[in-house]
Amino acid sequence: MNATEILRLCQHGTFKGKPLNGKLIETHISWVILSEEYAFKIKKPVQLSFVDFSTWEKRKYYCEQEVKLNSRFTDIYLGVEPIYFVKDHWSIGGEQECEAKDFAVLMKRMKEEQRLDTLLKKGEVHSEQLEKLAYQVAGFHKNAEVINRPFDLQKAKETFNDILSIEKVLEELPNYDELIGQIHRSVKLSNLFLERNYKLLEQRVSEGFVRDVHGDLHGGNVFLMESPVLFDCIEFKEDFRQIDVLYEVAFICMDLESWGRKDLSNVFLTTYFEQLEESISLKEKKLFTYYKCLRANIRAKVYAIEISQTQEEESKKGYLEAFNRYFSLFVSYLNQLENLQ
Repeated sequence: MNATEILRLCQHGTFKGKPLNGKLIETHISWVILSEEYAFKIKKPVQLSFVDFSTWEKRKYYCEQEVKLNSRFTDIYLGVEPIYFVKDHWSIGGEQECEAKDFAVLMKRMKEEQRLDTLLKKGEVHSEQLEKLAYQVAGFHKNAEVINRPFDLQKAKETFNDILSIEKVLEELPNYDELIGQIHRSVKLSNLFLERNYKLLEQRVSEGFVRDVHGDLHGGNVFLMESPVLFDCIEFKEDFRQIDVLYEVAFICMDLESWGRKDLSNVFLTTYFEQLEESISLKEKKLFTYYKCLRANIRAKVYAIEISQTQEEESKKGYLEAFNRYFSLFVSYLNQLENLQ
């Protein structure tokens, strides 16, 4: 499907015969249509360096994977529904004699005002809520599948150094020279850190700390209900999801710190290790800082891509604010890493 067809589905389409009257949300790899009761996530027909939804078959497969993987920690995923175009009308669900045009992941619609990032913007997040979230994440990590894939030093370097790919995107920004200088500095620091600490990373693999977890655990993918709801894990690339549990924890802690809530980051980290009845060593604290730096790197990169792809000025302004927030934090972690060398 293309953007025009999605808009027609959102505005004039139906779900099992009932009008959607939807609200459309767009990311760089998907569209989400919000109706009164449900959310419908439709994958864009994109092929990027990290994701391939270019064919009908692949989009169907990854919709099914999304439901399967997210059902490990939430019941808001209800299944995969076909999308049809019959007699100039778009519809979701049911059965038609013709082949489906595409597929949608069907979810219960949650209250957007209870999403963690929304609450952080309003300053309405409390330590007790982060304790509950930490308990839930720790419990999930305990039971997650252990991954025995050997640590790959070169691949680890490439993951961090992919931030070089946004150089051209940043050319339109007034502080381009400063940004590029920090990016090139970061690559040198990352390479040095990985070379000095690869034995620790190998050890964490052998000790079972690399597991099949969520992979995208930030404030936009958590609802702070009475029992927190995690959703939207990485389904399209195993390497992004099968990671060191400390790397996963670093993501949510980094995101909290990006909103100026170092206090909540500390609450989450402390509670997480209390639940596991473990402690974090000095070497692991250094690794944790590196992982937070890498997570800030990736979030800044994502928003830089969003800036380059959107033409709407208000959206571009929001993406730029998010980019600046994460990039500033990224630089602060670089400074910490430099002092730890």
